Amino acid sequence: MPRQRAIIGTGPSLRGQDLSSLPAHGSILLNGALTLLDGALPSPLALCVEDERFVHRHHAMFARFAPGIPWWLLSVSAIRALASYDPDLLSKGRIVLIDDIRKPYMRSRQDDLDLARLDHVEAGDGALFSLDPSKGIAGCGTVAFTALQFAMAAGSGDVVLAGVDLTDGTSRFYEEGEGAGSGLDAGQDRIAAHFALALSVAERGDIRLLCASDRSLLLRLGYSPAPLPSARAAP
Repeated sequence: MPRQRAIIGTGPSLRGQDLSSLPAHGSILLNGALTLLDGALPSPLALCVEDERFVHRHHAMFARFAPGIPWWLLSVSAIRALASYDPDLLSKGRIVLIDDIRKPYMRSRQDDLDLARLDHVEAGDGALFSLDPSKGIAGCGTVAFTALQFAMAAGSGDVVLAGVDLTDGTSRFYEEGEGAGSGLDAGQDRIAAHFALALSVAERGDIRLLCASDRSLLLRLGYSPAPLPSARAAP
């Protein structure tokens, strides 16, 4: 993975932003950010999908845009949902399993206190962070945090988070009207604790975390602002 990478979410802040400065070949797309492949952001490195509900609502979008993306980071439930529509689609990318260390696949639920003792797990203020996603990730209610653990595991450098607003009540950039709710409001404290822990891990690992959303929860946690220019002002 390149030293500079990006995590591109689906928050409404992405509307009107010029994405040309983001590292396309080092980008991880989240869910409906797939639609950016329709001209706005060619050749991303990976796609990250955890929620099977996204697959059920947008499996046609997945089938249209996902083939050609080299790496697919998928949860068990997302894999199962994709297989129910088109099993052959799962052969179009290299699949990496998203396995939550708290509730690993085919194993019993794990206690946070026990997990905090593992060498590849960082803990603090009720949050966990996995230094080695191949051994599992720590989920917190948003796929952006899952993608961040994969991105930071690649080592030092910049990680830009664009369209990661972490707010509910507004439609995603690719949706018309109100769209489907995410439930992020109810989990704000938990999400904030996990992203705050990620920031402290990044500082020790010579990783700079940048936020390209002017309305994101991440700015209140101390993530460095990295505003993207308006698409209207782009050359």
